[in-house]
Amino acid sequence: MKTYKYSIIAMAILSMMSCGDDEFSREYQDTEAKTELVGTLTPSRTKATAGSLIAFSVTIPQSFDTDASVEVSAIAGLSDLEVNQSVSKAYVTIAAGETTGTGSIAMPGSTDLAADFFGIADYAKMSISGIALAEGDDPYVMTSDATFLTFLQTNGSYNAPYPVDYTGAAGADLPGWNDGVVEPWLTISLDWADSDNVDLDLYVLDSTNTTYESSTSGSRFEGDFFNGNWNPDGEYGIYIQAYYNTGAVDYMFTATDQNGTVTQIESSIDANGFIGTITKLGGESNDITYVIEGL
Repeated sequence: MKTYKYSIIAMAILSMMSCGDDEFSREYQDTEAKTELVGTLTPSRTKATAGSLIAFSVTIPQSFDTDASVEVSAIAGLSDLEVNQSVSKAYVTIAAGETTGTGSIAMPGSTDLAADFFGIADYAKMSISGIALAEGDDPYVMTSDATFLTFLQTNGSYNAPYPVDYTGAAGADLPGWNDGVVEPWLTISLDWADSDNVDLDLYVLDSTNTTYESSTSGSRFEGDFFNGNWNPDGEYGIYIQAYYNTGAVDYMFTATDQNGTVTQIESSIDANGFIGTITKLGGESNDITYVIEGL
């Protein structure tokens, strides 16, 4: 709260100063001649729920003698469904002498917006929107081609990093309990087409087909948490069972780790079967890593 109070006082002082001389109230205009550069932005995926992270790589057309900060913007509300656009920004530092960097940006938009399995195409777009050098002048501007993004309806907590650190006496003997760190678990979600007529169930099984996680709600979405530091290291199978289905159905499996890294497996299935694997490493620590791969 102190920060807000200081900011208000500072704004009031500046306002009083500007009343004495209109020069202080004029917006700064950068009249320096700029060289236009065009970079390349490559997102890891083009379908996302609002707030989820989209990893990307950036390539700039030349290197510099100093570090460069590249700005990436994602703008939502391009359709008629939202009057007010929302914007997310991310910044990637490209080291001196280099031309590539990686980062992630949050998908903008509202989690309250509904959509069917196929989502809302061209709901948002992302592109490079600027560049600044760490030292010296800033004679450059940078853009890139825009990548259009499809909005997906969220499955609530199952499309976000796991949010809870377990505390209390009940589970004091479990790994990570009472340690002040959010549990390093993997959230998993399953969505599919024609959910009014098709019902799919989701399982995570080990090599002996022992069930470690399952979701059989009977609703459009299935979701669960893979308790990484409570489960043994190794490879687990992602299994879909059609509780009711009369033919091939499109589906999307999404996994979100504790760092917000998202992996999607998108395909179709016409019979019960494995669709991918989860490889978990890190034992009972909080430093758990997950690799999710489709089959």
